[in-house]
Amino acid sequence: MRCWENSSTAWLRNCWKNSEPAKNCRRPRRTAGSSSCWRTRKAGVRDVEFQLKGYPNPRQRAFFESRARHTAYGGARGGGKSWAMRRKLVLLALRYEGLQLLLLRRTLSELNENHVRLLQTELSGFVDYNQTQRVFTFPNGSRIKLGYCDNEQDVYRYQGQEYDVIGLEEATQFTESQMQFISTCNRSVRTDFTPRMYYTCNPGGVGHAWVKRLFIDRRYRASERAEDYVFIPARAETISISHSTRASMKAQATVF
Repeated sequence: MRCWENSSTAWLRNCWKNSEPAKNCRRPRRTAGSSSCWRTRKAGVRDVEFQLKGYPNPRQRAFFESRARHTAYGGARGGGKSWAMRRKLVLLALRYEGLQLLLLRRTLSELNENHVRLLQTELSGFVDYNQTQRVFTFPNGSRIKLGYCDNEQDVYRYQGQEYDVIGLEEATQFTESQMQFISTCNRSVRTDFTPRMYYTCNPGGVGHAWVKRLFIDRRYRASERAEDYVFIPARAETISISHSTRASMKAQATVF
């Protein structure tokens, strides 16, 4: 797999090094725009090429760069957290052949609205999508499965499954017991990748207490290691918004 970057933004230097692209990337002739172009080749099949549009703000970049066992990105509404989660998982799927990824929201309607439709648009013509199983399959064999846990018992749908990467969108909407059960699925036999979980979150919700304990107060139990947990605050100043909205978002960011 190769990637050609079309953006001149600083964070893309070294061919997406901070976002974990394919190792054999090379920089092309500079072109206009702020998207990045990925190309993959399979034996006997012509090159397939598509563009990943958009580039991260500084906080999103920090989220992309983190390789901690658990990384949370949150604190203010409107900080581009859902986009960052989708893009991080897509980049990982492109970077590592055969990677297994799981992206969860609490409800099916939220999953469809915030991720399924957008991923279908962003990856159209490049990946195969199984609507029944809600699985995106990449040319290199990586798979992103999308799911939900509307009820406490829904986590048992994933019992016995293994995922190299798990993303919990709006993690504070999940109970601690749901998070703990889902985390047991975050395991791998790969030697080139360490299992990771990514979280996005806003203050409030049934999971507010456990998110705050792990990522804000940093109070850990005997089975938890402080070095495994990283929190990246979404700041209002990282996006273009009005002054009045910025003031409201800054206030909300301190709620955790």
